[in-house]
Amino acid sequence: MHAAGRQPPAFGDAHPAVSPDGRWLVFEREFAPPSAELDLLPLGRNLTGGGEIRRLPIAVVNWDYTTWMPDSKEILFSSEGSLWRAAILGGHPPARVPFVGENGIMPAVSRPQPARPSRLVYVRAIDVGATGQPDAGNGGNGSGGNGGQRGGNEVNPWSETRS
Repeated sequence: MHAAGRQPPAFGDAHPAVSPDGRWLVFEREFAPPSAELDLLPLGRNLTGGGEIRRLPIAVVNWDYTTWMPDSKEILFSSEGSLWRAAILGGHPPARVPFVGENGIMPAVSRPQPARPSRLVYVRAIDVGATGQPDAGNGGNGSGGNGGQRGGNEVNPWSETRS
């Protein structure tokens, strides 16, 4: 924000995601790169804008791949090599999803079904050395023999059991 309280002109909006209940749209508003923020727009009938855009007070930087939790009250996103969970209406700071470990990106959450919990799937980027194998010196989680280029990916499922 500028000292006068006005936002600089937006460079563009990217990565929109509609909440499962259809009431919210979360998206990234980009200013002069790399400056960006996550914004929330309430939706009205037929997924049209139904109110004022509001900035989400998330102090994590370099987020990407935002998706919704099934309750439409929280979002999940990747940032700083981890997955994070945050309430859209505030109340507590974003929390790192503890079991994901390093290099968790691109989360996707299934919709709940009767007698079945929601599932989280994400990609775990693995650094590979010049041989095309994970760098044994750091367990595949650091800058390996190829200068930190990312190679292979793993997909990891997780069941949502919280209510």
